[in-house]
Amino acid sequence: MKLLFFLAFALARPAWAAAQSTLADTLRGNASFYHDRFEGRLMSNGDPYRRDSFTCAHLTLPFGTLLRVRNPRNGREVIVEVTDRGPFTRRFTIDLSRAAAEHLDIIQAGFEMVEISEFRSSLYPYKLEPSRIPDMTIEWVAPSFLPEPYWQRDSVVRAMLAAQRGKIPLTPPRRKNFFQRLFKEKE
Repeated sequence: MKLLFFLAFALARPAWAAAQSTLADTLRGNASFYHDRFEGRLMSNGDPYRRDSFTCAHLTLPFGTLLRVRNPRNGREVIVEVTDRGPFTRRFTIDLSRAAAEHLDIIQAGFEMVEISEFRSSLYPYKLEPSRIPDMTIEWVAPSFLPEPYWQRDSVVRAMLAAQRGKIPLTPPRRKNFFQRLFKEKE
């Protein structure tokens, strides 16, 4: 009996994790949007929230899922990526970023009834898969027509840089400061 009870709880998944799948049909529900105070805070996928990006929060869909969100009142639609978990209330189905909410024109009302469907990216053959994007390294080389920087013109700094490269041993500069000269002259 104890083993059966243990297995029932061990194999059970929470309700919010039960449907880690894609949308089969169009889903209707209320959409809200993130407040501006969340700008820069980390989302559930580890990326910082940016209000000008087209992202959303959904309870069950996997991260990276592209959704087509349509406002039936005005016919506008936007494509957003699931990057966060939420909203944690039955009243709302999806939380949109501010840019997506502005595009759907739901800022004034605060929330709006929307239609949510999965966006199939295979309709656009020009979009590269992440594995096919080449790695690039960017290196800056100073043009020859620019003057030498001031910190490389100073002889003391030049000697320190040369010593760091191992060309010559570093000796302290032999300049006397103002106070050493002042007290030496009085003696």
